[in-house]
Amino acid sequence: MIQTILRYTILLLFISTFSLGKSQPSVSGYPAGRLYQLSTSNIPIINLPFFNNDTLIAADTCESCGEAFGVDAMSEFDFWENAEMQIVYNEFDSVEIYRVRIVSPSANALHVIFSSFKLNHDEQMFIYSPNDSNRILGAFTIHNNKPDSSFTGNAIFDSEMIIEVNKRPKSINEIKGILKVRKFIHVFKNRNEFGVSLNCNNNVICAPWYNDFCNQIRSVVKYYLHQEGFINWFICSGAVVNGGNGNFDPIILTAGHCIQNGTDHANWEIYFNFQSITCNPSSNGNDLMMMTGVNTLASDGGANNDCPDIAVMRLREPIPLQYNVFHSGWSRLNLTYPQDGVGIHHPRGDVKKISFGPITNPLFNSCLKVTWTNGLTELGSSGSPLFASKQVVAVFITWYCW
Repeated sequence: MIQTILRYTILLLFISTFSLGKSQPSVSGYPAGRLYQLSTSNIPIINLPFFNNDTLIAADTCESCGEAFGVDAMSEFDFWENAEMQIVYNEFDSVEIYRVRIVSPSANALHVIFSSFKLNHDEQMFIYSPNDSNRILGAFTIHNNKPDSSFTGNAIFDSEMIIEVNKRPKSINEIKGILKVRKFIHVFKNRNEFGVSLNCNNNVICAPWYNDFCNQIRSVVKYYLHQEGFINWFICSGAVVNGGNGNFDPIILTAGHCIQNGTDHANWEIYFNFQSITCNPSSNGNDLMMMTGVNTLASDGGANNDCPDIAVMRLREPIPLQYNVFHSGWSRLNLTYPQDGVGIHHPRGDVKKISFGPITNPLFNSCLKVTWTNGLTELGSSGSPLFASKQVVAVFITWYCW
């Protein structure tokens, strides 16, 4: 039986959500380079710095209280200046095809991060592996432009990626958008994939608990963050909550120790509904419901396993309606203990799991204790919510390393 220390208490009421937004979602499309089967042999190559994955994994210890999965791979360049351009003319199409190939031999996966991203109305961008036709990110268009000009791509699960832009100009010498790459995330261990957590975790999709907590499950997210002083990228969990004004602002409650000293807020990645769609056998989650960019609004504690340990952050754009996200509200009402507790979280970044156990009286200050009797929590579960009193209230918690 594993005990987890809870270090801050907030009671949550559950409210359904409706919200609009464009954000990371792409439009239908297919890269013309693949459509016309253009050779990839002459595409200019950007080589990323070499990383020893074994060394990076060995350096990630519990003292950091994070679940590191990747590191910054710095490589700044202007896409247009480095891309190869080919033009395809036929009776059906006239398209300029620009491509750059990124190579990082030891990477398990790659994400691209732009410092300046501004596509024009006649441009579409795609990101894909030259070795895998099943995963193509895009088309990204002018609708993905943000006020801060940031853009972070989802993972390509390969040591190589191709960034391709298709331009269909309406007139001669039409200007190009702005595409300046800042860096990449070199994934040294795929801790954000299916099956990396311990076998004694429970999939959220299974009965009977899915029937009881199907709404609350939709509020729980995982996110990737970067911290000042580290080259590492880490994984934490959180819960989408109502901000109190009833307009479903994209607010996330999480742990203070996750976001303290955080940097690159424009590039943090938030994943919704990353869970199995079947109970047994379980399956990998859909990682395409993703947004990027947060503003940290407030935090309290978090250093040296202090109590309390809480943070609030706001997404920089509304959550797309098609993500079907549930917002949990909050209350200042006091609970009496013991209470039946339900934790919903992403252990080690795995598909969403659920754990059960009694919450007992506070140990000191704002701290509570839960003893898991079914399931458990792991690194990466930090920042996730603990639901109490069935579907009525919840205790927002953070997790110690163990």
